[in-house]
Amino acid sequence: MKKKWKLFRLDKEAVLLDSGPFILKTFLAIGSAYALGVVTPVAQRDMISVLFGLILTLEPTNITGLRRGKEQFVASLIGALITAAIVAVLGVNPVSVGLSVAMTLFVCLKVNWRDISPVALFTSIYMTQNMQLGLGGEPSIWLTFQLRMIALALGVIIAVVWNFVFSLIQYRRITYRRLAFLVKHLLIHLAELKTALQSDQWDTIDQKRANLAQVFNDIDWIKSLFEDMLGEGALTRR
Repeated sequence: MKKKWKLFRLDKEAVLLDSGPFILKTFLAIGSAYALGVVTPVAQRDMISVLFGLILTLEPTNITGLRRGKEQFVASLIGALITAAIVAVLGVNPVSVGLSVAMTLFVCLKVNWRDISPVALFTSIYMTQNMQLGLGGEPSIWLTFQLRMIALALGVIIAVVWNFVFSLIQYRRITYRRLAFLVKHLLIHLAELKTALQSDQWDTIDQKRANLAQVFNDIDWIKSLFEDMLGEGALTRR
């Protein structure tokens, strides 16, 4: 029986990262977005953008979520404008579809070669594969752009609301659990490295030393989260 229940339990690391409440927040956010979409014409026409934008905006803190939403709008603008310009000249065909994605990829690399935005690439593909029709039945790149941005905005707004609701409940627990997660991981890695050093297992030593890099990545990630939480505290005190 215990083994069966174990299938439904999260690892301790996932618990310390509040994965359970995040799953609950995702369920409520997606469910509410879909329920709203049933009665909203824009959402009905593009539920994928609503839900995709929502899921990318769900974050532990409000500031982080707003930043993710802003990044999606900027990325969508890049993909949409590049694709609109190319489609306006070449129409929709294999050359223009491939060129739109390639040029969007080029611009993303120019802006930040370390981080290619999948949202920009998705928007580029979206603009040619979900083309909206005007009143006369003609393909309209402008209506397609409007639909994409409005649906994205709806998803981001719903996510921001749920981020705020859960932040009222979770903030203090987030701080303690993230610190416990870091301490636990650091102690585990140091203990493993100590054992390897004592037994002169040089291959293992190199592996464990390399694994420590992930701990420092986690430290930077959680430090960024705490900075956002402090930023929100400063805003609420004004």
